[in-house]
Amino acid sequence: MFGELFRQTADGKPGIFMKKKIIALACSALLLVGVADDGPLPAARAQEFDAGPDLLPQIGFVLGRAHFLSILCRGRGDQRWRDYMLRVLELEAPPGNPRRDALVAAFNEGYRVEETQYSACSEAAQTAETRTAAEGQQLAERLAARFQR
Repeated sequence: MFGELFRQTADGKPGIFMKKKIIALACSALLLVGVADDGPLPAARAQEFDAGPDLLPQIGFVLGRAHFLSILCRGRGDQRWRDYMLRVLELEAPPGNPRRDALVAAFNEGYRVEETQYSACSEAAQTAETRTAAEGQQLAERLAARFQR
């Protein structure tokens, strides 16, 4: 599986399969947070996902939220969501790519949104982590559906 994941084109750039696979893994990895799904998102939030064709900023935003909630409850040593975001940037928006700033800003905004809401790992923060996992699952499913067309 990982051999295919890191397949490159002849010019050394990430191949299409690799990009799709990494993004799908980054999103679906939110499911591995270890929290239960507590139902679908409210309709208003679900409609936000349909705002545009580019899911990458939304992925960045969700990964930023997940990163804050993860380090809040598990400590600063837990960098898995930041590491996923760095990998997405490496593959989809390397230095010099105009999309990079928007993706970094989305990640940072997601982080700040949760930072303003939670100062300690509480039941509410854990519920937010559950909702973030549900959002990540929805994004992963939408992304996967695009590539199956």
